[in-house]
Amino acid sequence: MKKYFFDTRAVRKGLVSVAALLAATSIATASESVSVYGFVQLNTVWEDGVASTTARNWSFVAPSGNDKGGSRTLLNVNHSRFGLNLNGPQAEGAPELSGRFETDFNNSNGRNSNGFDGFRIRQAFGQVKFSDLGLTLLFGQTGEVFSPRDPAILSEGTFNYVGNIGTRRPQIRITQVIGPIEAAVAALDDRGATVPEVPAVQGRVGAKIPAGWAGEKQNLELGVSGHFAKEKNTDTTENQPYVKLPKSWSINADLSLPVISILSLSGEFFYGQNLRNYSNGSIGLTRTATITEIDGIKSVGGWANLGVKLPANLTFNGGGGLESISNDDKLKPGRPSSNSGIYTNLRYNFTPSAFLGVEYFRIDTDYTNAADDAKTPSGAINRVELAFQYAFK
Repeated sequence: MKKYFFDTRAVRKGLVSVAALLAATSIATASESVSVYGFVQLNTVWEDGVASTTARNWSFVAPSGNDKGGSRTLLNVNHSRFGLNLNGPQAEGAPELSGRFETDFNNSNGRNSNGFDGFRIRQAFGQVKFSDLGLTLLFGQTGEVFSPRDPAILSEGTFNYVGNIGTRRPQIRITQVIGPIEAAVAALDDRGATVPEVPAVQGRVGAKIPAGWAGEKQNLELGVSGHFAKEKNTDTTENQPYVKLPKSWSINADLSLPVISILSLSGEFFYGQNLRNYSNGSIGLTRTATITEIDGIKSVGGWANLGVKLPANLTFNGGGGLESISNDDKLKPGRPSSNSGIYTNLRYNFTPSAFLGVEYFRIDTDYTNAADDAKTPSGAINRVELAFQYAFK
């Protein structure tokens, strides 16, 4: 019988070589700092009112007259996230350099992707901060300037179509801080047009005020913001060299209010036109949903969230949101005219980096009348969701 053994001297030499290589690398990159963060997450969903076989991980809008629909149970991990925080050399008196790269697998809510074709870049930016001037320049992809907040909801849809607008897109941003006031303006990729004439423009003015009544580290934050985009789609036919689209614009407000140390309120409001490409602020409707192509789809909406820190590592959140088409008389028959949602969830933190949460979420959708002026039935979806998340830093 053959005998197999390890050469322990060779193993020790190998380990010493690896340690030396890591040490050399650490020294070579001592002026740079890279930290890893992210989380793994499982979402389990039970949903009723399923009136079609569309393979989606979640629903945004309730189909008309779906009260006789069936139910389904889904599990996925596409919300899991990975990121890198980057910090450059910080020489005394020099600008501060930092950046971030972040990705997840939630680009598509298709059930057959398993993250394969759902891989997306959430954030990829670098920024230069001039501390003495209170000025920051940012280049790359990150969250939009307007409507910067999100409700504390477990659903992977993040309350889109029911009041929460704003996503992430490539941009060049300038931010100026003067005391408690922060002003930001950015030129962003206009994804609402095939051939953008100019970048979209967004701006926000906000204030951050210490909320001493709610604790030393709590702040009252509020802001007003907006955007404007001049869009154009090309058409190479002889009859129509190009087609101009109605402009996209919005006026927005956001708030984060600590009431007491364990109770907080937050929310956003928006009013605008043609917001489909801003996390579907027009209930996902395009100009083709109107009677004439020259009409813009005007919508109003927002959301509110109440958060309560409970004993025994428990946190409660509840809230609601709405999106409504202001000029719904311009919509074609049988199109969504308003979409609302309410939710409540309870989270238990095993540790500061891991929680288990359960949530109830209901969507109600109203529709314009049918072509014969008969009333189009509304729709409703009830969803119960269980989420487990383990975060790492």
